[in-house]
Amino acid sequence: MNVPPRPGYFRYLLAVACMLLVRQAALPAASAQDTADRMHVILVCDAWAQNIGQNMVVNQQKLAEVIGEVFAERPEKLGEFVAFAPEQVNPQFIIQYIRSLQVVPGRDAILFYYCGHGGWDARDNGVDGGELGHYLATSGGVLYRSALREALLAKQAYSVALITDCCSNIAGIEPPHRRIPAEWEGFRDLFFRQRGLVDIQATTRGHFGWSNREGGLFTCVLVKLLCQPRAELRYDGSDGFVSWSDFFSRLQSETVELFVQTQARATPRTDGEPDILDYQPQTPEAFYLAEWPAYERYIRVSNNTGERLCLAIAYLSHTPELGWQWYGGDSLVYEIEAGQDAYLRNGVPVHAARIRFRAWTPTRRWEYGGADYLLVPADGYRAGGELGTYTLNFQ
Repeated sequence: MNVPPRPGYFRYLLAVACMLLVRQAALPAASAQDTADRMHVILVCDAWAQNIGQNMVVNQQKLAEVIGEVFAERPEKLGEFVAFAPEQVNPQFIIQYIRSLQVVPGRDAILFYYCGHGGWDARDNGVDGGELGHYLATSGGVLYRSALREALLAKQAYSVALITDCCSNIAGIEPPHRRIPAEWEGFRDLFFRQRGLVDIQATTRGHFGWSNREGGLFTCVLVKLLCQPRAELRYDGSDGFVSWSDFFSRLQSETVELFVQTQARATPRTDGEPDILDYQPQTPEAFYLAEWPAYERYIRVSNNTGERLCLAIAYLSHTPELGWQWYGGDSLVYEIEAGQDAYLRNGVPVHAARIRFRAWTPTRRWEYGGADYLLVPADGYRAGGELGTYTLNFQ
């Protein structure tokens, strides 16, 4: 297959892109790990989208500026960083480019961002009785989200974040101010320390996303939050690991809040275009939040006697907003304590456990993971052994 030509950089991206072009380095053999080595960033802005094209350019510029700040002091962590030219925003080029992207399986992360028109197709998908679902209505044709997701997942990346802002035009948005420069720690937690698929759309089915010359409501909030310190993203306000559940909760609530503020300042439209006064709040939707089954990965465990065990670890949250979390690093020492109850998993009783881990803090103090975990025997390995201090080596 011929490799497609490089997507064109918009003029405002040239300085950032030239500074941050990836320097290829020899990478170790691929294996599962707790931190991605680098991230590829694909920005697809439909500058030719009817009525909203220039607003979409502003969206992309805002996000590109954040990416530039985040990686300015760590260019080795940025892989491909591309922004499609307007004539390249079509389904064929997008899919062909993704297929040609050089991704190290299990080690590279991917962020794909699209802004432009979108919609929902309620027709039968002909596979499982479901609907064809959400699609990107690019100026070059329709690209179904399911096809885009499939192409991204086929790269077998450490993680994939698919974020889309499909908008209609309004007036009166006053975007929230963001922190400058952007914070690295929260950004790293989201894109470099959580495996699996993240798939977020700017609004729910049947509702408009909204934008004006300041950009989209959703993207304005997204850009602001990507720059925030950890404590302002976490549900409990502490300076700790930021999960996608933490982040999306803020993204959703602040987008709704910005909609309400914008609607309150709006005046009736007389040009026949959709009027924000007639609509319910724009509410972002998450299809996946890094809860994809890939997160139920296997870990090898050495107990106090040195005997090798292999267990699967799955986060059991009694508070849904916590979502899934993973605590990182090879060969870290964890203390595993007996949990209260046994749970059925695929019909097999497994015991819950509490995991106490060596926290990544200046004092290196011991902290609890904050919820029960499931320790599940993996096929081909003997499970058991006394609970105690284990060394977890992620495979």
